[in-house]
Formats: sequence, structure tokens, C-alpha cells
Amino acid sequence: MSSTFGEGEVPQVHTTIKDRIFTLAHELRDFKAKYQEKEAELLAIKTQIEAIRGGHRTDGSLPSALKEAGVDGLLLPDGSFIKIETALEMPSMAKDSEYRPKMIGFLRVSGQGGVVKTEFKILLGKDTQRKVEILQRWAYRLGFQPDIYETVHPATLKKTIEELQEQNTPIPMDELNIREYVFADFEEPKKPKKK
Repeated sequence: MSSTFGEGEVPQVHTTIKDRIFTLAHELRDFKAKYQEKEAELLAIKTQIEAIRGGHRTDGSLPSALKEAGVDGLLLPDGSFIKIETALEMPSMAKDSEYRPKMIGFLRVSGQGGVVKTEFKILLGKDTQRKVEILQRWAYRLGFQPDIYETVHPATLKKTIEELQEQNTPIPMDELNIREYVFADFEEPKKPKKK
């Protein structure tokens, strides 16, 4: 399956198979279009819900009406209860977040420094088993319980497994929880360039 053919060009393919392929390709295109329409509809509905309910950085019309009435909750005729709730959104505490040092400083100044976790990391690079063993021994001598975390970037892992497959290296797919998926997708025809 290394060739791509147009609708009238499929060589030596039984007509029923050819018809089935084209029917399935058109169905896929139609379902993808319907899916995109539904996504747009859902986004519009979600926007309306947020406009009424309030939410992420949005004052809703319902909480505003409840506040205007001077109540934070109301029992509706059908027995349901509507009330104003408050939630906090915290800044990112990622390593590169500009707010992380400010937040940690605030927590320590306000007497909440006990919730701050300190991780001591040393980037050792690749193939460093001997260095890890030496550092681990030193950490134990100093009274620390090192947590050794090893990882591989997902893109690097995928490329490595693909290369091993190309080399016909046996890979225990189930044991490693590697799933191989086969799928088809539909590409819209390219529109002619405007001159």
C-alpha cells in the first residue's frame, strides 16, 4: 500500500471494494464536518452558560441578579436551589512561572512556609548510572532519602520504539503498554491558489 490514486484511477481493484472505499471516505468526511459543527454549537452553548452562571474570570448575570436582590441563594418553584459559590484560581507554580517566587515568599512571610515542598534536582544527563549511585550514597550519609526519577521525553521514546521496529527488534508491546493504532483520515481537496 504505497500508492495513492484518484477516484477514477484505482487499478485492478474490484468495483465493490472500490465503491466501499469511496463510500467510507465520503462518510468519514461528512462525519468530520458534522463533528466540527457540533463542536461550534457546544462552544456557543458553553459561552451562554458561562454568561449566565459566571465562571472563569466572568461575572455571570445570575450571580449579579442574586447579589442585586441581596441574597446568596434562592429556592426555585421546582424545588431546586440556586446559590452563589466562590472558587479561587491559583497562579501556575511551574518552575518558570513569574508568580512562583512571589507566592512562596508570601506563604513564608504569612507563616505558611510549611506547605512549600523543596526538591533538590541535579541534571545528570544520559547514561549516568555510576554518578547516580555515588550521589545516592552521599545523600544517605547526609540523612536524606533520595527519590531517583528517570524519564524519557515522549517524542524521543516514540522515535526510539519506531527505530527498533524498523530494525525488527522484538518489543513486548503488551508488557510495555504500547498500543499500535491503524486508522484512516480524510483530507479535504486542496483549493487552487488564487493569483
